[in-house]
Amino acid sequence: NFRAHPDDYDSDLPSVTDFPLSFAMQKAFAPDDGEIYDLYRTLAQDHVYPEPNRLVTFLDNHDLTRFFSVVDEDEAAFKLAYTFLMTTRGIPQVYYATELMQPMADVEGDGAKRSDMPGGWPNDERSVFTEEGRTDRENEAHDFVTRLTTWREDADVVHHGQLTQFIPQNNTYVYVRHDTDDTVMVVLNNADESRDLSLDRFEERLQGATSGRDVIEDRTYALDDTLTVPARTPLVLEVK
Repeated sequence: NFRAHPDDYDSDLPSVTDFPLSFAMQKAFAPDDGEIYDLYRTLAQDHVYPEPNRLVTFLDNHDLTRFFSVVDEDEAAFKLAYTFLMTTRGIPQVYYATELMQPMADVEGDGAKRSDMPGGWPNDERSVFTEEGRTDRENEAHDFVTRLTTWREDADVVHHGQLTQFIPQNNTYVYVRHDTDDTVMVVLNNADESRDLSLDRFEERLQGATSGRDVIEDRTYALDDTLTVPARTPLVLEVK
C-alpha cells in the first residue's frame, strides 16, 4: 500500500491523488495540439505504484484551472476526457460543476476556479439542480455524465478489473478493462476524422467476441474485421 517506504516511514495514507494523470489528461485533450499518447505513456509508469487502482484520479480541482476552460470549452474534448476518467484505473473524483462543463468564472484570482454553482444560494437567478434551470449545453453534459456514471456504479470490471492498453495510433487510444467474467473495450478517437480500427490488433483481449454494446449511446457494434469510430468520439463497449 501507499504507507510503505524504503526507510520504514509510515505515512498512514491508503491512497494519494494522481496529479501526473491529471496533467496528462489536460495535455491529451488540449485544443489544436492535443496528443492522446500522453495517457498511454503515463499509465505505462504504473509499476512505480504499489496499488495503482487506489489512486484518486481527477480532471480538475479547487487549485487547478477548470478542465472545460483548459480545453477551450470544447464539448467533444470534455466527453472524451470524462469517459477516460470513468473507465481507467483508479478512484475518480469529480470537482463540483465539472459535470456541467462549468468554465472558469470571469473574476480575478483563485475565485475563478471556485465560483458558485447556480442554485446553491437563496438569491440565485437560476438553479442548475433542475432541468429547467440548466442551459441546453449543461443539460447535454448532465445527461452524458449521468448515463456513464450510472453505468460505472455497477460495473465491477471497471472498479477492480485489470487494464490492458494498446499503443495509440493516429491519435486514437484503445484499452480494455477485464476480469474473469467481463470485458469492456474503450476506444477514444481524439482525431478530427473517423478511424477504421483493425480488430485483429486487439484479439488477445477480445478473444473471439462478436459484438459490443456501447453503454453511452446504447448501440450495438459488430466486432468483425474492423470497427469504425466517428471523429472526436468515445466508445465504451461491453464485449460479448
